[in-house]
Amino acid sequence: MNVRFVSSYIAHTEVEILVIEKSFVTNELFNYDIFRLNYLNTISSYAQVFHSYLRKGIPDTAEGKIVNFILTHSTLPNGKRRIKVKMTRLAQYLNETRMNISKALNTFEEKGLIELHRKEIIIPEIEKLIKITSLGGLN
Repeated sequence: MNVRFVSSYIAHTEVEILVIEKSFVTNELFNYDIFRLNYLNTISSYAQVFHSYLRKGIPDTAEGKIVNFILTHSTLPNGKRRIKVKMTRLAQYLNETRMNISKALNTFEEKGLIELHRKEIIIPEIEKLIKITSLGGLN
């Protein structure tokens, strides 16, 4: 369940950045029942999504581990993602060799699922990456 409320605000003077203090949110906005309910709903939704990722277990392949890593670090599994990470660090985190991670990432790139740059992985459409790996289309 993804509920989005969009609001427009217009500043009376020139503004470069808007900062809402955490204390304002906790002290003022929590006084309203509707805000508390929406906040609780949002946190519950995130908890359910992350819990479902944890219950699936760790994949056996380097490709599966990479997709699992991306999903567990994404709030919503849709749209474009940009991950700044060294390949050696990703390999350490996923408990794989750098060579296996390199091969898996190159396979994804050959299939047009990702773009590799120095210390950066760009995923134009995360849905395609999830779909092809869940269907076993990497063989």
